[in-house]
Amino acid sequence: MPGIKKSKRANKISWSGNGIETTRIYSSPTGRQHRRCLRVGRNKGEDVMTAKEYLSRIRLLTARLELIDANIKTIREERLTLRPSWPDGQPHGTQTGDPTSQKVIELATLLEEYEREQIELRSQIWRERIHIVETIGMVEDSDCQKLLFLRYVNMLTWEQIAVWMGYTYQWVAGPLHGKALTLVAEIINKKILN
Repeated sequence: MPGIKKSKRANKISWSGNGIETTRIYSSPTGRQHRRCLRVGRNKGEDVMTAKEYLSRIRLLTARLELIDANIKTIREERLTLRPSWPDGQPHGTQTGDPTSQKVIELATLLEEYEREQIELRSQIWRERIHIVETIGMVEDSDCQKLLFLRYVNMLTWEQIAVWMGYTYQWVAGPLHGKALTLVAEIINKKILN
């Protein structure tokens, strides 16, 4: 990379031959340090995710679950507001079947699909939560462990975490979070190699 050189700290954790990358720190000519992504993955052909993406899976699944919950609520409300298309209950014209009953059947089928997906997603969230809590539990630095648990399991904001831990927002969201992600990437890499 032009204008960027490796700092002395970059040699502590390096690229290994099986496609796993943890952290590389570079210093720009201005003296500012830049941190590269923390990547985990078994082979170069596999999908690779960052440690942050690994930890954020609960948040993404929860957001998807909230969307499904909103869809279920909308369908239930729509089902309650349906009115018969023929107030007298008699067929009219050449149309066969009752459009209202067809709509009720469509809504019931859609509701059943969403409820099934909701159940599957809830169990997936709990499985992911268990894996992530186990990974966070392996982090030896207690401050990093608290930060990771509060951010990725309890889903608190950076401001809430800073207040809870008694640190500044800048320290929590910056260097401490970077250190915590580095430790998680190392743990994941050890799991993959074993």
